Amino acid sequence: MGEQTRLRLDGSLGARLLSGDRMVFSLISLDASPNQSFDIRSAAMDRSSMIGQIEATLELGRTFSLTLGYSGVVSSNASDHAVRATAGLRF
Repeated sequence: MGEQTRLRLDGSLGARLLSGDRMVFSLISLDASPNQSFDIRSAAMDRSSMIGQIEATLELGRTFSLTLGYSGVVSSNASDHAVRATAGLRF
């Protein structure tokens, strides 16, 4: 690689351990209609899961960089994955 081009790798790996009530439930009402409440539910989270992320940044010169990253959560009953790409311009 040239003198102005650098590749940087970053990452992390961890564990998430939860206890207590893991089912999320909220009862919501709006000020405009206080007698019409509604509930919001989310998926229950597992007691333990692995979380991780990795990111590669390619610096092309002093002012421009490209980054590609992945993050994810994996457990026995669910998984969540995300990929992102960014371009950076410093001035």
